[in-house]
Amino acid sequence: MLNRFFSVADELAQRHGCEKIKTIGGLRDGGAGLPDPIFQPRRDARSLALDLRGAMEREAFGGCALR
Repeated sequence: MLNRFFSVADELAQRHGCEKIKTIGGLRDGGAGLPDPIFQPRRDARSLALDLRGAMEREAFGGCALR
């Protein structure tokens, strides 16, 4: 389940121009506007978070939807 989550998170981060900084257990740390400054890092980070939440709501583990 975590492998799928991180694969989706990596793909979405790349799509939104965000950068993964590190992963510790089930925690993902990242940022927008790194390493190169971008125009709207907060907008991109917010869009990434909303898309990731939507993607995970469509996933299931052991037949149960993730919430």
